[in-house]
Amino acid sequence: MVLIQQVIFSGSSQKILEVISYIGQSLNINIMKLKSFTVENTWWEYSPHGWGNGYVAVPPKHPLHGMDYDKIVKVKNENSIKFNENWIGLFCHSIGNRTEGEIPLDLAINVHGGITLARAPKDMKYVPSCIPSDWWVFGFDTCHADDDILSWPKERVRSETKKFKRELENIDKILA
Repeated sequence: MVLIQQVIFSGSSQKILEVISYIGQSLNINIMKLKSFTVENTWWEYSPHGWGNGYVAVPPKHPLHGMDYDKIVKVKNENSIKFNENWIGLFCHSIGNRTEGEIPLDLAINVHGGITLARAPKDMKYVPSCIPSDWWVFGFDTCHADDDILSWPKERVRSETKKFKRELENIDKILA
C-alpha cells in the first residue's frame, strides 16, 4: 500500500507537494519509472515487416527483472488475459502440462505478437545510453506474418510501445 499525501503551507515559500510513504513491505509498481524506446528495423531483409520494434526497460526492483519471456507466471485471472496473437507461444503452451492460472509471461502481457525479447542492456546492440546497465529490457517486434510497413508504421509502433510500458507498470494487476 502506498500513502500519498499533499501538504501546502499557504503564505510560505516552502511547499511540500507530495510525501510518499511506504507502508508495510508491499511495493507499488506504478511508482517505478520504467523507460521505453523504439528502434527502426533496418536489419531484417527477408520478408515484409513493420517499421520497428518496441522495448521497455525495468529497474532491478521490478518483479519481472531478470525473467525470460517464456517463464511460467501465476496470473490473478487467466480469463481476463487478452490474446496477443502469439500463436506459437499459445501452441507451445497448449501442448504441455498446464496448471490453472499459470501461463508464460509472453502470453500474460498484451503486446503485439507477445514479448519476443528479454535480456540485459549489455547484451543488446541498440540501447539508448539512458538505460542503466543493471536494468532488464523486454521487447516486441513487427516481423510476424502479416506485419508490414502499412500496418505497422512508426507511429503505431510507438503507440504499442507506450501500451506495453503501461502493461509492465501495472504488472501487479496481472500477476498473482
